[in-house]
Amino acid sequence: MILKRYGSKVESVEMNFRGSAMTEVGFRRTRETTIPWDEFQAGWTKVEERTFASLKRGDVQVEVEQAMLDEMAAEIQYFDEMLPITEALFVESESGVDYPKVHLESRGVIIDGENRLEFHGRIDPGLRLGRYRQR
Repeated sequence: MILKRYGSKVESVEMNFRGSAMTEVGFRRTRETTIPWDEFQAGWTKVEERTFASLKRGDVQVEVEQAMLDEMAAEIQYFDEMLPITEALFVESESGVDYPKVHLESRGVIIDGENRLEFHGRIDPGLRLGRYRQR
C-alpha cells in the first residue's frame, strides 16, 4: 500500500506515472484507506527511506520519458509487494519542494552519415518514499 498526505489526512494512492501529463510522477487517490494526519504520526514509525529515479536514452522523446517512468514504477511496485501487511510506503517528496521531475536533453548524433537526435532523460530529484510500520 502506498500512502500520501493530503492536508490533514493520509490517503491510499496508486501510481499514475504518465509521460504526457504535466506532472509526470503522479498519484491518484484510491480512498481505500484514510487516516487523520495526527493518528498517522502517532501510530506509524519510519523504518527506512528510499529514493527512486531513472536514467534512459533513446531516439524518440516520448518513449524515453515513458521508459523512465515505467522503470521507476516497476521498482516501486516490487518494493511495495515485498512489504508485510503491517507496513506501507509513504510519499516523502513534497510538491513545490523536492518533487520529482523529468528532464530531457537532446543531442545531435551522426548515425550512418545522417544527422539524428538522441534524447537523454533523467528523473531529478528522485521520488523519496519512506517505509513505515504500524506501531
